[in-house]
Amino acid sequence: MVKLNLHPFVDFQDKTNTNSIVHLFRTIGIIAWIAGQVAILVQIWLSDLGTNQLANMFTASFWTSRNDTIYVAIILIGIPIFSALSLVPAKGFQSFLLFMYSLLFCVVLWLGGGWYVGTIIGLAGIFLIGSVKSIPATRQRVLNRKQERNIIAIALVGVAATCVAAPAAIIIPELPPYYLNPTLYEGQAGAPNVNNTLYILTIWENWGTYESEVDYFLQELGNGSQYVRIGFSASCWYMAELNGAVQNWSFNPVASLYAKLNFSVNHNLPVLFHMNGGNWGMEGWKNTGLSSLVADLWKDNNSNVQWDQKNNSISADLAEHMDPLKPRLFTLSKYSPIYAYREQNIKIAGAIIKQFSEDHPDLFVGCSMDSEIHLEQNDYYNFDNSSGVPYKSYYDYNPLVIREFREGLEAKYTTIANVNGKFGVLFASFAAVDPPRVYDPGNPWWEEWTAFRADFVKANVDAEARWLTEVGIPESKIYSHQILTSPDDEDARYRRCDTLYTADIEHGNVGVTRYGLISPSIFRSIREISGFNWGVFEWNIWSGTDNTYANYMYMFKCMYQNGIRVLCPYSWYEGQWPILQIRNNTQFKRAIKDFSQAVGDVPRATSPNGFLPPLDTLIGFMQIAIDHFNGDNFYKLVIALGAFHLFYWPMQPVLKRMKGKRQQEVQP
Repeated sequence: MVKLNLHPFVDFQDKTNTNSIVHLFRTIGIIAWIAGQVAILVQIWLSDLGTNQLANMFTASFWTSRNDTIYVAIILIGIPIFSALSLVPAKGFQSFLLFMYSLLFCVVLWLGGGWYVGTIIGLAGIFLIGSVKSIPATRQRVLNRKQERNIIAIALVGVAATCVAAPAAIIIPELPPYYLNPTLYEGQAGAPNVNNTLYILTIWENWGTYESEVDYFLQELGNGSQYVRIGFSASCWYMAELNGAVQNWSFNPVASLYAKLNFSVNHNLPVLFHMNGGNWGMEGWKNTGLSSLVADLWKDNNSNVQWDQKNNSISADLAEHMDPLKPRLFTLSKYSPIYAYREQNIKIAGAIIKQFSEDHPDLFVGCSMDSEIHLEQNDYYNFDNSSGVPYKSYYDYNPLVIREFREGLEAKYTTIANVNGKFGVLFASFAAVDPPRVYDPGNPWWEEWTAFRADFVKANVDAEARWLTEVGIPESKIYSHQILTSPDDEDARYRRCDTLYTADIEHGNVGVTRYGLISPSIFRSIREISGFNWGVFEWNIWSGTDNTYANYMYMFKCMYQNGIRVLCPYSWYEGQWPILQIRNNTQFKRAIKDFSQAVGDVPRATSPNGFLPPLDTLIGFMQIAIDHFNGDNFYKLVIALGAFHLFYWPMQPVLKRMKGKRQQEVQP
């Protein structure tokens, strides 16, 4: 039998015969190392092409938490050190390469760049190979039974450490917090109340269908249970449904708000209002046609909308025909005319809702702020390519926003000399400051502008929350309503400027929008920010293949065990995206009804029936990741894995000649 002589492990060849257990371990290790590497590359390839049916089974998660130091240490430090120790007796150059490759596997695991199965198999293979040389006795041609048992023990410990440490690093942080601390939040114990009840409030905008549909709605979703209440949520179009100019374009509750409040009372249905007067508030204007104020400010004056870095704004003539969100967003500046009207009208609507909450405290769940407050994300060039040179647009360079930027710099740095010195710019005064107009991530001046715009968006969200508190709505029932994105989503950070940071507001609680399957760790990160009072104000599984009963139940458990208070499934009726219409989605309806019954006999976040089993946490982590895998990492990992081979294989003839030359030199 010929010995297997596969690079790059030829120098780890044991001196035993080919039938020995040591040789078998080495051979298995080489095969496992190659299999793990192939698994990672296949996953990258499948994901990149979008043909990810196979990859859906075992993908790693892009959402691996980078904040749990102890678990990150296990993956990034503990496993490589164990690998290094087992490789100490091996030859220097090969030991170094093998150690670096094991470290690369661990980094891949941490980043979520490949299959967990691939990284685990690959590391296990490295341990098996390394263990062949971990005992001096392996240099002998013949091993006794005890020595072979020692080698087996070392190899198995290494493999076990790999196979246990990686899953444990995922599962342990995701254990339901109730297991660790049964006293979770104020108001948990006792009879059902607004603090210890979970509210599932399906979005239902078509208020004209309320009375004709309510019986079917309750029949399909159920009446909830002791600690779970079923109800509805709807928009309060506070900038769309207005009185005329004589009344200073004030909010008109007769248009639809009163009908929604009466529906809640008449059928004893809890209700939450999405205060829509910002980006998506224009949907209300389009649907109702009642606000010529908004139309006039939006159509006839570019100073009220957002500008890109070339001072361009998409024209109203082009934007008004676009659906669903018109690509000509109002500027969020506090100096714009629309800002004052927003404050006036949200306070009028808020006062009415506040009175409703006092009259019916068991029915009022809360208010979410404008849906998805962010900066414009459409490229101007796609609407006007007269310049002939394509470019990517970044907003908001409206002069009113630049004024706020200058004021912020002066408050923060006091003198223009401090600004010039810190950022390497040359401005004569704060009045002369102009923000950077070339996308340059990492550049301190660009990052200062980016941080300002994120604070600018967050301040806008919080301003609405503050206005509601000023009319008496408590902060505990006020939520942001921001898009939930990947931590390193460049569009979220540099274009829309609406990362999760903008959802963490001073005068309310974290609320997010997200569609699809979501990793459990994301909900844990929200709980760590907002405690046990947060909400998801739009959610559905936006996939014809993933919207199964099992997936809906899985996502309910992910949210429930982390203390969600309000969930607003989207949407009872939906014309533009039929796949999101709950009325016809049997799987979603059944999951809502079954879950509310399964966890409804105890306060929210405390029922084991609503917790994910550890194995489900691990499997779900892998399955969900493909939905969030960042395309940029495909190429980073291909380069990292490929660089090893591009370096190693061409070096083999050189190393062989050097080895032969050394042998000749030492011969007598």
